[in-house]
Amino acid sequence: MARSAAAPPSALDPTTRRLILLLPAAFLAHDLGELAGNDEVNQAAHDLLRRFPILAQRALPYFTTSQAQASVAIGTLAAGVAMLSWRAARSAPGSPAMTTYAAATLLLGAHMVPHAAQAIALRRRLPGLAGGLMVSLPYSALVIGRLLRHGLVEPGALARATGAGAALLVPVLLGVRALGRSVA
Repeated sequence: MARSAAAPPSALDPTTRRLILLLPAAFLAHDLGELAGNDEVNQAAHDLLRRFPILAQRALPYFTTSQAQASVAIGTLAAGVAMLSWRAARSAPGSPAMTTYAAATLLLGAHMVPHAAQAIALRRRLPGLAGGLMVSLPYSALVIGRLLRHGLVEPGALARATGAGAALLVPVLLGVRALGRSVA
């Protein structure tokens, strides 16, 4: 039974509200691992682009970051994720805030697939992958399943929001990296 978009935020059961508020922790389980292994990620980019020297000169600056730059970028994204989570926990089921949160959660889990593919292609264990596969991916699957089962988000709206979020993901990531470069 789907809940109405006009339902009060209190219509969320306490377990769902707590799960929603855990999104920043699921995000950080992956991204703090990437931050801790930033030098390894940079080395992997250098190794990959060494195989393609023409691309390396142009692309390498976009694929590598200093520790400070990565910290600013991840901190900015973490703040955004925390805000999405907080808004969703306080919003009504079926609301745009809930749908946006669900799309972000779905993208968090789904983006572990390309990370795993990168590790396979590079033939190395990449930082953040373990946290992503052990925490972020299961968290996303659990929460999305719960939101859909309880009718807290509409599948069509979730699909549209996820598509829009995926299209915006690259510009957002490039933007936070640029912010990290300008600040750090």
